[in-house]
Amino acid sequence: QLYDSITAGTDIRVVYDDTYSVLRLCELALVTSGTATLETALAAVPQVVCYITNPVTYTLAKAFLKIRFISLVNLIMDREVVRELIQDELNDHNLAVEINSIMSGGWKREVMMAGYRELSASLDGKGSGEKVSMDIYQSLCLIKNVN
Repeated sequence: QLYDSITAGTDIRVVYDDTYSVLRLCELALVTSGTATLETALAAVPQVVCYITNPVTYTLAKAFLKIRFISLVNLIMDREVVRELIQDELNDHNLAVEINSIMSGGWKREVMMAGYRELSASLDGKGSGEKVSMDIYQSLCLIKNVN
C-alpha cells in the first residue's frame, strides 16, 4: 500500500509477486541482498547490490560477522561477481559508475554475465539446493569460528 500511495497519479506501475516477469523486462537491477540477488543472477540481469541499515547495526554486524560479501551470488562464488554498495559506499557517484559499467556496452557487463554462467553451471543439476545450503552453512561456520 505504501508503494501504491507514493506512485498514485504517476505512470509508475507497482508489480507484486511477479519477480521473473519483471526481471525479463530489465536491462539492469538495483537489488538488496538476499535471495533476490540470486534470482536476479539466474535471470541473467546485471545488478548492483545496494544496502543501507542502521549505523549501529552495521557497526555491530561488521565487528561480529567476518564475511567478505553479503549477496548470495558473491558468497556462493566466493568472489565478487556483483558489486555491493554498502552503507557509505552507496552514494550517487558510486551508483552512477556501477550502473554505467553494467549497462549494455558497459565494460563490466560481460564479466558479470560470465560470472552468472559459472554460477548457473555450479548450481545446475541435482543437488543445487543442497549446494547453496552448504555454501551458506560453511559461511556461517566461518563466522562462528572467527568469533
